[in-house]
Amino acid sequence: RRADGIICVSDNTKKDLFKFFPNLNKKKVKRIYNGVENTFFQIRNLRQKIINKKLKNLSQKKIILFVGDRRKTYKNFFLTVDIVSKLKKEFVLVCIGGEEINQIEKNFINNKIPGRFYHFSKVSSEKLNQIYNISFCLVYPSLYEGFGLPILEAMKAGCPVISIKNSSIKEIAKDAAILINKVNKENFIKSINLINDTKLRNSLVKKGFMRSKIFSWDKCAEETLKFYEEIYKIKFNQKKI
Repeated sequence: RRADGIICVSDNTKKDLFKFFPNLNKKKVKRIYNGVENTFFQIRNLRQKIINKKLKNLSQKKIILFVGDRRKTYKNFFLTVDIVSKLKKEFVLVCIGGEEINQIEKNFINNKIPGRFYHFSKVSSEKLNQIYNISFCLVYPSLYEGFGLPILEAMKAGCPVISIKNSSIKEIAKDAAILINKVNKENFIKSINLINDTKLRNSLVKKGFMRSKIFSWDKCAEETLKFYEEIYKIKFNQKKI
């Protein structure tokens, strides 16, 4: 309420803001999208350029990629494990980020997908880009996102995305991802199998490239600076909004 200006990273977040603060002056709120790093891109001659032995071995498998905090229940990590357990043995689950795997998670993983799980807790942007590149798809079953940066990272790297049609995800992804209405493992499994079709896969990759180009940190910085200048003029030049 005391802020001179408020920046929201998506229209959905902006909508949430007015849900909780309905009396805010709409003119002091600005939607400015996050960007996506240029360190994410499609690697040509991929297998020749991967030096890391673990990644080289993983590149021979069909990787279902999960990026994010597993401990937050709305991220649906356990659902993702369950999804992979219903896929053919050639599919493995690779998890990026979060804390070390705890005992509850280990027990669940070993019961559902023994020998088919890999965890990278901390990776560089370069390594993450390689993982996106070798992955069959990013499965992003989060029930709520204010923005959803991994979706754009995956798209920029040429990795198809399967997610949920809710919160800001549908706003950021548009038609460049497979978005599921009802969250259950059957819908995800069906969508993963659809990507086996080369034509659909190539279409998603192409749309993903085009969609990710809209979001840049340069554009974010320019719009942020412009908004700061507008708010400065209003605050110190007594310009009314």
